[in-house]
Amino acid sequence: MTASMFSKMEGMMDAAPTPGQIAAVVYEAATDGKKQLRYVAGEDAKALYAQRLELGDEVFREQLGKQFI
Repeated sequence: MTASMFSKMEGMMDAAPTPGQIAAVVYEAATDGKKQLRYVAGEDAKALYAQRLELGDEVFREQLGKQFI
């Protein structure tokens, strides 16, 4: 199970945002004055978040869990 999870993580890391992109979103969240709860950083996270909104929390969680087990 661990080997399966780590093998899938490697591919995900290829699409991961840079530290600078994360820092820019964190800075925006800290300084924009909004009462916004979520800030999505990186194209990979935007795609996952859009999928979560489309499927709903429970179905998304189930599908994400199946990818790693």
